[in-house]
Amino acid sequence: GRYWQFENEDLAAIKKQVPNVRSVGSVIWGSEYKFSRNDKKGDYSLVGYNPDFQQISPQPIRFGRFFNEIDMEQQRKVCVITERIWQELFPGGENPVGRTIRMNNTYLTVVGVTAVSNVGMSFHSDASVLLPLGTVQRMYNTGKRLHQVSVAAYDGVPIPRVEESIKQIVNSRH
Repeated sequence: GRYWQFENEDLAAIKKQVPNVRSVGSVIWGSEYKFSRNDKKGDYSLVGYNPDFQQISPQPIRFGRFFNEIDMEQQRKVCVITERIWQELFPGGENPVGRTIRMNNTYLTVVGVTAVSNVGMSFHSDASVLLPLGTVQRMYNTGKRLHQVSVAAYDGVPIPRVEESIKQIVNSRH
């Protein structure tokens, strides 16, 4: 009956201790910010993901890549933008990978462009800028708290068994 919240260590514990787990993804939602590139501007929301989330709910990559573990560990100021944002901030259709966009007074390097998938779980809209989870946690000074955790098991593994193992681990941690 008491309140608790997922933390980064829960992800590691699930990955390490639950058999048959293929990926453990996490999400943290941010606020809406003003983004710009040269004279182009827009208001977009911020969403933080870890690299495993792309394995749980693959978002089609049009240019570049999704985040990787190095981006996470080093809390790099990199982002993946949606096609809509790419069209609005890069109206000439140029490849934005390696270019910077400005979020208030912070500069972010674009590492990828994604199409928002209608299949699976997408926790962002076509007006979202995606950042590595750790970068968003640092920006909001949230410590290691997470808003959501998603898990994918290997094919053929009964989900209720995996779910029960996860509940036991998370309950013992909290």
